[in-house]
Amino acid sequence: MQITPEILLIFYSATVTLIVSLTFIFLWHRLGWTRLLSFGASFFCLALLLIHNAVGMSIGWHPFRFQVGATMVVLSLVFITAGCLAYVDFKVPWKLILGTAGAILIGSEIVMATWGVASILYLPVLIGVVDLFCSFLFWTKRRTFAGRAVAILFFARGAMHLPWPLFVFTPAGNLIRSADQVFVVAIGLALIVAELLRARMDLARANATLLEQATALKAANEKLGVERQLAVSASNAKSAFLANMSHELRTPLNAIMGFSEIIAKSPAERMADRYTGYGQDIHQAACVLLDFVDQVLELSRLEANRVDFNPATLDVVALVEVAIKAARQKAGSSPAEIVRYFEEGTGSVEGDEHLLKQALSGILIRALRFTGNTGSVHVSAGPEPESSVRIEVKDNGPRLSDSEITEAFNPFNITNATVTQTGGGIDLSLPLAKRFVEVHGGEISISNEADTGTIVAIDLPRRLLLH
Repeated sequence: MQITPEILLIFYSATVTLIVSLTFIFLWHRLGWTRLLSFGASFFCLALLLIHNAVGMSIGWHPFRFQVGATMVVLSLVFITAGCLAYVDFKVPWKLILGTAGAILIGSEIVMATWGVASILYLPVLIGVVDLFCSFLFWTKRRTFAGRAVAILFFARGAMHLPWPLFVFTPAGNLIRSADQVFVVAIGLALIVAELLRARMDLARANATLLEQATALKAANEKLGVERQLAVSASNAKSAFLANMSHELRTPLNAIMGFSEIIAKSPAERMADRYTGYGQDIHQAACVLLDFVDQVLELSRLEANRVDFNPATLDVVALVEVAIKAARQKAGSSPAEIVRYFEEGTGSVEGDEHLLKQALSGILIRALRFTGNTGSVHVSAGPEPESSVRIEVKDNGPRLSDSEITEAFNPFNITNATVTQTGGGIDLSLPLAKRFVEVHGGEISISNEADTGTIVAIDLPRRLLLH
């Protein structure tokens, strides 16, 4: 057995090629990209081919040297082509890869058996065509520095292989064979660098995506925290409202039960003069209770969207007068004066008379209760731009703080805006009026007067805008 420098060069090339193959397999195990396994299989076949040639040149060739060599070359070409196609995101089924390799091998055997042409004469041309194809893929599909470098190496190797059959039995052929081993290693190393750079880019994109998702998740958590806080606040407000509602129900019921018990247990001759006063107290307590229960039930129907709506064309002045009359009846013996002022062109609006009358009368009743015995309530109505009508109710009661104005229309927050001045009971007139007005597509607001009192303003569209 003779070891020549050429054999040592082939053995060294086989060792490096095998290392390149194992590197690809390691990267495939870490990254999971199938093309890495294709590249690894291609260079593994080349390493086996080089080992086969080194052994044959040192100890002698076996009868099937050409078949083994052709098999390794064809498998290597098929795997490298599949890997390059996958690198540019073109998927190739494994069955097609193996079928192509089998067809090429069978075809080469037929050529050798029929015309006696050795594979060493046509396989270099096949290698050159495949390398030029891979060069085209990398140059056109991967316009990166690493991709262009791989394309140039493939092009150089392919251009070198195409004329190889003309020099196969000359010293130039041996030089091309030695240069080919260098190109194989160079292409393998360039592919490894390209894959590592691509993995780095993918990792950077994945980190950017994770950062965006983390930012979005943080924003969502903050939003959920705010919504949770709002839900807790609403729950606490409803609990407080239910506690106050219990008080509102118990107070008039206690009055009714107490006076009724006095009437039932006292002798008739001693109670004759007091019946009238007790009867008035019972009637007043029952009215307060009925009014509060009606407001709660009305609010419940609004929350459940179970309000009957019967639209019609309504004269604004007549509507306000009807609401004033209803408010006078419910407010009882309030001495406060109601001053009216209607601008020219007030006209009419479309809406449900019952709901609008209930909204206006509730606001007026609240104004009368807040004004007391010495003040006056001012009611005005007039046209507004954009085909709307404004109705304002001003009282002489106490001014409200900014927080009380903000919570004035919330039925579950007890503030000075929703507590009557006489008796301290809860008044749901403003929350109900807000919902009645919004049903018509209108708006309602509350503000303080310059010196004393508050202004409740209602803006209603002339044409109905159902919400």
